[in-house]
Amino acid sequence: MSKTTLLPIVGLTLALASAVAVSGCSKGDAAKAAAATADATAGAAADGSAPADAAGQPQLIVESSPKGVVLENKIGKRLMNVRISVEIKESPVPFVVVLPTLDKETRLLVDWLRFRSDEAALYDSSAHHPKQVTVFAKDIFSKNYEVTIPWAE
Repeated sequence: MSKTTLLPIVGLTLALASAVAVSGCSKGDAAKAAAATADATAGAAADGSAPADAAGQPQLIVESSPKGVVLENKIGKRLMNVRISVEIKESPVPFVVVLPTLDKETRLLVDWLRFRSDEAALYDSSAHHPKQVTVFAKDIFSKNYEVTIPWAE
């Protein structure tokens, strides 16, 4: 089962504050430290590692399953307009489902029967072979979340 997590780019304020707190640190050095923190956070997501919060806990978990896509919200806030898009090997047209909300600390299996293409075709697990899954969501404060995972064969 494939597993990836997502962390929004936060902590710039913490990096800036910690850099300023160091004695002899100028505002320019503080800005460089904040930029390095943002680059490190973005790089962790890009290289396939699992970004986590300050305590090392995952935030948004997306897993592949033979029955569908499994989402787990560990962000600590309700997610809204959760769009799950499954790209398949046979066609450039993805199969999509949109969930109105995903409550915090919720683990949910989104069954294949819920996925539709733009032409309203149903996903058929015997005819379609997933390539990757992309999840877009916003929390209640309009912070964007996005994660893409390759499909585990």
